[in-house]
Amino acid sequence: MKKFPLFVLLLLAITNISFAQFDDLLKKVTKGETWLPGKSVTTTFNDVYPAVDWMNYFDGVAPDTVNTFQGLPPGYYVMNVQSYCLRAGTYGPTKGAGYLIAPLLGKQADIVTKILERSVNHPEISQSNIQILLWAIEAGTKYDKLPNELKTSTLPLLKPEDIIALNIDYNDALDLLPGDLMELGKYYSKMRNMVTNPKTSFQEIEKFAVQNGVGLDLKEDIKEDQWNYIGDNYYISTNPITYSKTTVRLFKAATVTSTKDDKGRITKLSDGFNELEIIYDDEPGRDVLSTDGNPDLPIWRFKKIILTAPEGSETLEDIGWMVRGDGKPVTRTVAESSESINNSLNTPTYSEYMERLNSVNSESNLVNKVMNALKKSSSQGLNNLAYDNFNAETHTFNGLRVATNPTNFKGKSNWFRKNIQLTTSWWNCAINATAGANCTPDSDPPLPKNGSIPGSTGRQRLGMSLRNSN
Repeated sequence: MKKFPLFVLLLLAITNISFAQFDDLLKKVTKGETWLPGKSVTTTFNDVYPAVDWMNYFDGVAPDTVNTFQGLPPGYYVMNVQSYCLRAGTYGPTKGAGYLIAPLLGKQADIVTKILERSVNHPEISQSNIQILLWAIEAGTKYDKLPNELKTSTLPLLKPEDIIALNIDYNDALDLLPGDLMELGKYYSKMRNMVTNPKTSFQEIEKFAVQNGVGLDLKEDIKEDQWNYIGDNYYISTNPITYSKTTVRLFKAATVTSTKDDKGRITKLSDGFNELEIIYDDEPGRDVLSTDGNPDLPIWRFKKIILTAPEGSETLEDIGWMVRGDGKPVTRTVAESSESINNSLNTPTYSEYMERLNSVNSESNLVNKVMNALKKSSSQGLNNLAYDNFNAETHTFNGLRVATNPTNFKGKSNWFRKNIQLTTSWWNCAINATAGANCTPDSDPPLPKNGSIPGSTGRQRLGMSLRNSN
């Protein structure tokens, strides 16, 4: 019989797998792999999902504070989560530093993700022990070299195949590595010595792994609380307080159905609880915008926007407009009614109209970037955007977004909150449907498989769990 180390015997006893099964698993998992410095998790700023500017619409709205992100109904939430350093030797987050979301990549990214996912079901495991385990993985530490107390406490976070994968040999031939990797390899060698020494405290390891100060190597200037669409019907904004605690704003989109009239206009949005109705101004001539010295332009003006919720209904009147059709100049065929209402809220200037029209191009380019980013981490077959349909929905969304600006109706914060949640959920459904995906929010937020990535290359990338950080 082959001789196996003590940790393997313990693993066999706990998992009830045979020596033959273990040996077969060993061959499947290792395949001659060796650890290389900096390859355990490789996510960089180049991998981030594009920022979605339309979610800035939420900046004036207070989210619901929750203690868990699991099992939530659609809505807008905030929670402080436990986060983890996934790039030792760099600077921790500082106030004002912006972070964006990116999928975790690298040779050990799957194991890191599984550890973060499983941690929520094991509150008895301390955050510090999870962090040491993650630093050990980053440094290429063999699992059987870790202190027994650390292995015992974190064992529920690992499966047999994970433990086998963490016992592959690391490359000690530092002299054969390029200069930058050689220096990184020496750094990780010191870290391995620290995490395998049971006498080394967490505070000592933390001091070695987390630098204090400001990393000045700025890749891109990202504002705080910037939003990303990460798929699975979730929009997420992360704002690290420290490397170990991150404030996460989360919008879980609802499934929204839409109704159109015989002119192809959206007239109703509904999520089963709240309903938004748009009544258009169809008085003679009101479908054309005429301004001095400029060609006439096609327009739809909103006569009423009615939000009906379980607790009652609210109405905005004669406020808002949207581009009609392709926005190209038209010839007026019907004189405008003498009783029609013209005001700055439903009658734009020529330049305001053209600015809105041109914005659809940037919106479609941005959504294409979002979809291309999602293709890298999604098993769904995502298609290119169908522009004709998407442009019409973009005009409707932009019209509603501007018309329901909170400065236009003081004292209706609840109306505004429900409206933006409904319209943004519909917009999310429109994007997903156009791209070939669905808009059924049937899962918990995929935080653990995504990292929070700084605009500065000198700061730490962060992994996030679904565990609450009080």
